[in-house]
Amino acid sequence: LDEKEYQHMYEKYGDAFKASMGAEAIKDLLAEIDLEKLSTQQATLLLRRKDKERRTYFTYYTDKEWGAQSNYDLSLNSAYWSVAQCVEMLKAAYEHMPRGEAEETS
Repeated sequence: LDEKEYQHMYEKYGDAFKASMGAEAIKDLLAEIDLEKLSTQQATLLLRRKDKERRTYFTYYTDKEWGAQSNYDLSLNSAYWSVAQCVEMLKAAYEHMPRGEAEETS
């Protein structure tokens, strides 16, 4: 979802629309459930179901393929790079953005 698509969806659905990805999406999901009451198997099934819901929602409203690299301006393999390295790469990318784009995301 790019910024323009996000704004369109937010204008259309208001506060009912929420978009997140990566660690933020997982954090939001975990905040909604009581982990102490879930077995590992139940938690895995819940995460898979939520991921499928997000995939279906995303595909329906954007006509794009879930997880396709072309949907992102920048992607980092956080399994390969450390969090600190990812932060440094993100900072460098932000510092090299054309000023108009950097100001829009602030």
